[in-house]
Amino acid sequence: MLFDSETTIGRKGFLSYLKALAGGNVVKVTPAGVSASGLQANGKGLRVVCGNHQSYISDGAWLKDKTPFSFCQVRVSPSYAVMPNLGGNELAEALSRVLPFTDADDARPVLQCVKVVQKDGKLTLIAADGFTLGEISLDFEAGEAEALINRDDVKAFIPALRKAKRVKVTFEQKPDSDNGGLLAKSLVVDTELIKYSLPSQEGSYPDYGKVFPSDFIASASFDTKEAIKACQSLLAIWFDDNTKGLYRPLTLTVADNKVTIEAKEDRGSMVVSAETSGEARIAVAGNYLIKALRAC
Repeated sequence: MLFDSETTIGRKGFLSYLKALAGGNVVKVTPAGVSASGLQANGKGLRVVCGNHQSYISDGAWLKDKTPFSFCQVRVSPSYAVMPNLGGNELAEALSRVLPFTDADDARPVLQCVKVVQKDGKLTLIAADGFTLGEISLDFEAGEAEALINRDDVKAFIPALRKAKRVKVTFEQKPDSDNGGLLAKSLVVDTELIKYSLPSQEGSYPDYGKVFPSDFIASASFDTKEAIKACQSLLAIWFDDNTKGLYRPLTLTVADNKVTIEAKEDRGSMVVSAETSGEARIAVAGNYLIKALRAC
């Protein structure tokens, strides 16, 4: 959507078109009505000038019935200075670690979101799907605010963050004219070139803090890549039931400076060297365990 939503075009098609332009590295894009004539001046669209190349792109170009839609407002400036409060790669890495814990089910829109909370000098990112939960805290500035950002918006936003060296993260709240003037929240991320505004979803996030145990009976520190390989090889042993491969249970035993991972019915086991304290034994679905190990 360009020019304050005046014109809507397909992103992939527009990007391919810009890459194909020849004649210079400066592209001027203006509303068609500014200098177009005839029918073009009466309708929505874009006028593009690049060197000796000129063209007109109509509203709705490159859009199809099944074109997916996610929203993030972007403003581009040729010269923009920011006072950073986070690193771009630092925020991108944190978002990529919690994103897998969001729920893909449209029936639970709140759990489709990453909750972003500013509190006690930390920026905390939380994601949960009702079975697993991920939480990461980054050092941040003082203040209190929060927003719920849809997983699709976060997923599309991470690659852009990786290209930004410095970012300034703020929370914005202003009246929404399309929703009766009610206040609309946004997570705003400024970079040296582009300003991103990601809308916050409506809804109440579950009180996730209650699921964290107050104390632990055992702990283990080990190599996650080695443990993931062990889990994948043991899950591949099943061949005689209807359970989906990654949903099959694995049993973990923590004791004697090792973590033993076992498949059902003594079909196989693997030992991972670890630094341990205490002893414990627990069964968990393989996909949940692998998801947590990958995030670490």
